[in-house]
Amino acid sequence: MIHSWESLEPKPLESNGAITSAFLQLGKQDFRSAGQYIQALPYGRNTHPSDLLIVLTEERGTCSTKHALLRRLAIEQEQKGPVSSIVAEKYNMLCYNVLELSKKLLWTGQG
Repeated sequence: MIHSWESLEPKPLESNGAITSAFLQLGKQDFRSAGQYIQALPYGRNTHPSDLLIVLTEERGTCSTKHALLRRLAIEQEQKGPVSSIVAEKYNMLCYNVLELSKKLLWTGQG
C-alpha cells in the first residue's frame, strides 16, 4: 500500500513561521513526517477552520483543513511545484473518495 505522505520529500524543516514551529514542537522534523502525521489524524470538522493550526490543536480535520495546513507548511518551507501538486492531488483524491462513498451510503440508506 502506498501512502500519500510517502510522495513527500523528507526535507528537514527550517524554522520559517508559525506552522513550521508548530510541527517542530510536535517533533516532526521533516516535510514527510509532517504529512504522515496529518494523514493519521482522524477526519472531523474543526471549530474554527480559518485557523490553520486548529487541526493540530484539535487533532482532527477535514480534507480541506488538512490540505490547507500542509499547503501552508509547503509555502513556509518554500517548496514549490511538485510538492504542492502532490499534496493537492492526494488530498483532493481522498476527499473525492470520501464524498462519493458518503453519497452512496446515504443513497442506499446505510449512512
